[in-house]
Amino acid sequence: MIKFLLALILFLPTTCITGSYVYVLFVPIGLFFYKNELMNAISDFYENPFRKEYLLSFWIIVLLLIGIGVNSLIGSNFIHLIKRGTLLLIPLTILSAYFISDQKVYRFLLIFIVVEVCVGILEYVIGVNTFFSSLPKHHVFNNYVSLYKTRVFGLSANSTYLAQKCLIGILLLYFVDLNLKTRHVIGLFLFLMTGVILTFGRTVVVSVLVCFGFYFLTYLYNHFRDLKHLKININKSLLISSILFSMVILSTFSFWSNQFNRMGLRPHENKNTQGAKVLEASGIGKVEMAGRRELWGKAIDFIFENPVYGNHSQRFLVNNKHVHNSFLEYLSTHGLILLIVILAFIIFNLNGFNIAFCGGIMLYSLGQFGIFWDISFLDIIFMSILLFSARVTNSN
Repeated sequence: MIKFLLALILFLPTTCITGSYVYVLFVPIGLFFYKNELMNAISDFYENPFRKEYLLSFWIIVLLLIGIGVNSLIGSNFIHLIKRGTLLLIPLTILSAYFISDQKVYRFLLIFIVVEVCVGILEYVIGVNTFFSSLPKHHVFNNYVSLYKTRVFGLSANSTYLAQKCLIGILLLYFVDLNLKTRHVIGLFLFLMTGVILTFGRTVVVSVLVCFGFYFLTYLYNHFRDLKHLKININKSLLISSILFSMVILSTFSFWSNQFNRMGLRPHENKNTQGAKVLEASGIGKVEMAGRRELWGKAIDFIFENPVYGNHSQRFLVNNKHVHNSFLEYLSTHGLILLIVILAFIIFNLNGFNIAFCGGIMLYSLGQFGIFWDISFLDIIFMSILLFSARVTNSN
């Protein structure tokens, strides 16, 4: 029952029903049910607080929090930082990640995601993007020509959140061994891929395709060389299903290409700024990216002007909009030094068990504001697999 409750608390804030404040419930529930585990962990820490694993995780986070506090003090933003709760929310994220690091929790989470995909399928059939007519972006479909204009919300506030959950479901399916039966794996695969198509978030689509390719190569490498450097869900039925799905996509490539390019929609022209030049040099200066080029360009301009301190740890926004790139947003908010600290924390904790899963989330976060919210659904899951993947793989 407690595993179901933990999964529900993790899932609910991703819907339009509740907000992120629900994550506070992890504290009393976790302290009540995991008291002995936490006491043992604290005892181990006090016995040897500078053990390598603590230096690469706990102490880097402490350094990061101190750095954020100092950075905000330099910019006279400390009161704003306290009001936002960053110094408390990041530790809460890690604590929550510890509690949810369990196979059963993730199995329940997959069930919740599939239920929401089913709601999305029903919305698509009826011809509305959401059953919650009070949402600002609620509308009725005029036609079904463009997948972008018929993206469904499921139970979420927008299609991006549902697409994000489908991505997490796929990453769990491919790169975390949850001891699922083959028929369950295939069923989950079909529902999750349906969710990806009906939400048609291009960042998620690209991330899924890259994960497909990585899974194929790793599967073949592990099969023929019998090496287990990278841990994936070795399931022949999942491999065959993925290959068949990929063949269908390739056989209808022109249709998907047209959908991906928004039916030939031309991008806006960027002003000749430093950020625009960087994007031009990267090869995406002429790509239609739903306003991301403009947001990224202005963020890069700001970074060139404020490379060390960023926005003194006050969230950087462009016309009150997020930058839609977690790393650009982090760099423009906190500056280069703190970005190096958080990247070091991530890199030092990557291993063969979590690199594929965490890599998928980081890839997604290059095109969306995915991680680094201080606390969010994606932050908690990312930290869970990054820091506590052994708990997930060993839980029963």
